[in-house]
Amino acid sequence: MIGRRSAWLAFFETFLLLRRFNIWIPLILYLALKVILVALYVNAPGGFVGSFWALFLKKGFREALTHYPEHRLLMPVVLGRLDIILDVFVHAFFQGVTIFLFADAIRKRSGSMAEALKGTFRRYVPLVGVTIIASAFVFACFNVPALLLPKGGNILFRAGGWAATTFVGLVFQALFIFTGPLVLLKGRSIFRAVKESIKIAMISFDQTMILVSVPFIITLPGILLEFKSEMLALRFSPEVLAYVQVFRELLGFVSALLLIGGLTVTFFWRQLDEAGRE
Repeated sequence: MIGRRSAWLAFFETFLLLRRFNIWIPLILYLALKVILVALYVNAPGGFVGSFWALFLKKGFREALTHYPEHRLLMPVVLGRLDIILDVFVHAFFQGVTIFLFADAIRKRSGSMAEALKGTFRRYVPLVGVTIIASAFVFACFNVPALLLPKGGNILFRAGGWAATTFVGLVFQALFIFTGPLVLLKGRSIFRAVKESIKIAMISFDQTMILVSVPFIITLPGILLEFKSEMLALRFSPEVLAYVQVFRELLGFVSALLLIGGLTVTFFWRQLDEAGRE
């Protein structure tokens, strides 16, 4: 099933599959982990935990972690840098388990959580490998141009630059989107999964772009709030930044669930189309 309409059908199919509650569990656990980390950051600025947060800051900024409100203002920076590690080594695992559970639901199998965990553990190394490659490209698209853009200046120019880099980042995400199912469900090696993912994505690239763009749009309110974190802290209270962080995590949970469901459904549909042409 190919075309823009099929992307929306894949999302609709995802909603139907979510009637199986076990599909929700891996990402709910990851969401709980992220909320716990926010709570630890807010309530444990010093001691051993405070030393851990300091690892994600340059030496000149570490002292600020022991002062209020600087500690709160640094939250998006510290937790954002920790997220880079978690996304590759932890979130990828929970996503992998979710892919297995969606695949079982699509096949109308009563697959167990134990089987999904075992399958993800077995393919964890190549899964991390493709995640590192995809994350590196997307991270570069979103962050390197931002470093090159001049601070201040014309707001329209900066907004246009952000929009352009975001679009390029989504393009790379679309190209790598099927690496997870290929590694987990087809047993592909890292580089073969990347090659085949690009091939599958290009079959109907507008459909693939919808699959990555809709989940991204869901996270957009949280991203925009983080951009205005200092303003929010000054206008209301530094404490509001913790609520903003939790709100971002909730949006990320919904976005990930929709993205993984949509891409797994689309992956199966494209496999069926390919088999039908042979």
